Amino acid sequence: MLNQSLRIHKQTRDGMIAKIKANARNKFSDEQLEAMGLDALEAIAALAVEEEEPVANFAGLAPVVTANTEEALQLPTWDFSKK
Repeated sequence: MLNQSLRIHKQTRDGMIAKIKANARNKFSDEQLEAMGLDALEAIAALAVEEEEPVANFAGLAPVVTANTEEALQLPTWDFSKK
């Protein structure tokens, strides 16, 4: 039971260190990260996640017409004859 807890703790720590090191703006050395506690690593890892820029996506908003179901309008005609 204790070994399992230690293994999970190490995996969690290693995952956070990897997340921090993956950030291009990381200035910490491996020794500094290894010396930090789990709480500090967790806080830095939360900041180290790079957020993606939002992209305007209008897919699906325009109506899709697969067949012409509307009738064309009648062209107006001028009738100048006297009735």
